[in-house]
Amino acid sequence: MKIRTLPTVLFSAMFALPALACGPMPSGGSSGPSPQHKNYHHRRIKELKQKMHDYNSAQKWSDGLGYATGEMVPQMNRNKAEHRQFLIHHYEFLVHKEQLGKASVKDQIERRALESYLLNGGY
Repeated sequence: MKIRTLPTVLFSAMFALPALACGPMPSGGSSGPSPQHKNYHHRRIKELKQKMHDYNSAQKWSDGLGYATGEMVPQMNRNKAEHRQFLIHHYEFLVHKEQLGKASVKDQIERRALESYLLNGGY
């Protein structure tokens, strides 16, 4: 009797064990990002905020320098590649904020507009 149960157990285990490999799943799906993803999002948001702050402070400084040298509109001479990178950082910031569920409706609209602008070669 024991010899016949071994193939039956192995055959049924072949189908049952892969189904149990991921563990029990919640009925409503995932309740949000895992703690590791949350930490990553928070860390990346902090880095992006710092990069955007650095860009804005550098632009304010260069605008002041431009006005001091008699340039009427210093914003026209900004580096387009740096400004595009700033927009990409801002877009990524909004995506991470949305991933954490902290984005307002205004943030979501701004993210969609930035996505469209960047993808369509607006800059």
